[in-house]
Amino acid sequence: MCGRYFLELKALMELEERIDYTFERDLLIAKDYYPSNIVPIIIDRDNKLELKKAKWGFSTFDNKLIINARSETLLEKPFFKKEVITHRCLIPASGFYEWDGHKFTFENEKRSLLLMTGIYRNVNGQTEVTIVTTKANKSMCEIHDRMPLILEEHLNHDWLENRHIEALLRTVPQSLTITSGFLQSSLF
Repeated sequence: MCGRYFLELKALMELEERIDYTFERDLLIAKDYYPSNIVPIIIDRDNKLELKKAKWGFSTFDNKLIINARSETLLEKPFFKKEVITHRCLIPASGFYEWDGHKFTFENEKRSLLLMTGIYRNVNGQTEVTIVTTKANKSMCEIHDRMPLILEEHLNHDWLENRHIEALLRTVPQSLTITSGFLQSSLF
C-alpha cells in the first residue's frame, strides 16, 4: 500500500530533463502528498509525455477514496478495467513512506526520481488517479506486504503506451533503500 509519498526539487529537476513542462509555483517546493491532494502525473498524449494534475484517489459513490489498486486484480475488477486499458500514467516521486509502528522512508538506491505506475480517470471535469500496488519485494517485505509498482525506466513507455500490460503488472519492482527508520534485528 502507498498512503503517503514525497516529491523533492531534485526529482523535479530530473523530471524536467525528461518531459517538456514549465515548473508551476506549487511544484517548486519539496512536498509530502496525501490522499485527496492534487498531485502531478505523467501521461502519454499523442506520443508526447505530458505533465498533468490529478486528485489522488478515485471517488466512490459513497464519497470514499480508493488510493491504491492491486496489480494482481486490476484487469479483473470492473471499477478499474477501463482505466487500465485506456488511462495509464506515471506518478513522479522522490520516495514514499510506510509504517510498522515506526515511519520508514523508501527511496531508490541513487535517491533519484521514482516513477510509480498509476491509472487515472476523468469524472465531472476532475482528473483522479490511483497508485498501482504489487506484492512487496525483498527490500520492503519486512515493513509491509504491498508497495507501489515501480517499473525499470526502459519499461515506462510500454506502460504508458499499453504494451505488454499483463506482463508489466507481474513485474517485481526494483530494490529500494530505507533512508529513514530502521529495522530492529530479532533478539531470538
